[in-house]
Amino acid sequence: MNAFKTGAWTVAFVASMISVSRNDPKLHGAATIAADVVVLIAFWIPFIYGIFVFVRNRKAKRSYASVDKPLLAQETSYPPQYKNLTSEGSFVPVEQPPPARERRASYNHTRDTRFETFREQRRKKSATFIFLHGLGDDAGGWVNIAQQFQSAQKLPYLNWIFPNACFNQEASTNAWYTPTAFSPIPVGRSSSGNASDSEHREDHNEATQLEILESAEYICTLVDQEIENGIDVERIVIGGFSQGCAVALITGLGSRYAGKIGGIVGLSGYLPDGKVIENAMKSTEGDGKMKLFLAHGARDMLVPDSRNPFCWTRMTRIRPVLH
Repeated sequence: MNAFKTGAWTVAFVASMISVSRNDPKLHGAATIAADVVVLIAFWIPFIYGIFVFVRNRKAKRSYASVDKPLLAQETSYPPQYKNLTSEGSFVPVEQPPPARERRASYNHTRDTRFETFREQRRKKSATFIFLHGLGDDAGGWVNIAQQFQSAQKLPYLNWIFPNACFNQEASTNAWYTPTAFSPIPVGRSSSGNASDSEHREDHNEATQLEILESAEYICTLVDQEIENGIDVERIVIGGFSQGCAVALITGLGSRYAGKIGGIVGLSGYLPDGKVIENAMKSTEGDGKMKLFLAHGARDMLVPDSRNPFCWTRMTRIRPVLH
């Protein structure tokens, strides 16, 4: 509409100028011509602006392609883990964190790339202590114990190894096996009171028992490496805390090194139950020289302290040990 008005006024202006110049040039003074030019420009300004807006919008329309799903229009701009998210609610699982968090070892330690095993390599060693952390912990929580012994020049012949458990999907943390809760202590009975073996038994399912034996086999591979390095099997001690204690006990009683290592150290742990584990412990042999040390906190709210004497009784029934 603006273009039509501007064109019509331009044609009328040109025709008027021609007519006036032919009839009487004196009547068309400078003031009249200036007024006509101003009115003509006033009509041309919106027309020119309209053309500018039209061209700009046309270029913008070519730059942006129409899409049906706006969330997918800039898919590559999202982080990789959110790349496939849409408004329809389709989700992709977030990648699990790597097993065991990164920790800086001391200057005299190197790290096993599989389970971040910490070793002291400065001097020639004649004995080895393998210690397993508990549920939700890692090797970094126990390395300072070895560092304290080394700085105090205590047990300089001892090689310390602190392996890390894998990340357990069900527990969402580091674990030697899928954890299970203990049955509560019966009302009216002290945690340190006497009870039958059946009241203390916590049978694990077959899958969990296999996980325990698998972790014990991994510890056996560490023993293999120490024997290859010249350490006598009778000078290798395996210990652990809580869940690590359970794996250490099974390694000393139901693995291929059952009864052959120097000893077992168990802190605030228990001896797992189950037919698969029982069969594994019955199928192994030993000479009865393996030593045993068990300790348990009297106010342990996670693993009842009443399981400590029960654990000791079971172990001595299965295999003779020195204490």
